[in-house]
Amino acid sequence: MPAAAFLSAPPSRLSLCPQTAPRRALAGAIDRLARAVLLCGRIEEAPRMRLTSFSDYALRLLIYAARHPDRLITIEEAALAYDISRSHLTKVANVLTRAGFLNSVRGRSGGLELGRNPAALSLGEVLRVTEPDMAAAECFGPEEIRAPNRPGALDAAIRDALAAFLQVMDHRTLADLLAEEQE
Repeated sequence: MPAAAFLSAPPSRLSLCPQTAPRRALAGAIDRLARAVLLCGRIEEAPRMRLTSFSDYALRLLIYAARHPDRLITIEEAALAYDISRSHLTKVANVLTRAGFLNSVRGRSGGLELGRNPAALSLGEVLRVTEPDMAAAECFGPEEIRAPNRPGALDAAIRDALAAFLQVMDHRTLADLLAEEQE
């Protein structure tokens, strides 16, 4: 199937094993992964928003905790599951715990658990904590580093784009991500 047809085909047509529910779920995951890989290779046609690895790891850690609501998770197991540095994930967990997104239980049988209901945890809120000085481009940050000869209209356009991005993320929750994952 050509790449363009693959990207535009409905998931039902791409399903590998439609006979059973677990196989459909696996096929859906493969479909989404294949589409993501194809889109990443088409940079000129698929603009990307870049977040720091810190935010990426924070969202992954929250997803991991949400997947295991019946028990405490450890940084070690999440680091292994996502192939992330344990020390970096520890820093992420500390920020998420201070923000109240995760609860930390100390001790030998301790670990982490979600601090809030996944349906009440917006992705925009998480990004505002993990990207406190978020700017759409390096040179479009705080006024003190603003280039003096850059047009103000350009700053306004980029501020509007960033606000629109955060507004979309405010309407998506951790529960939404979990539900999409299971489709």
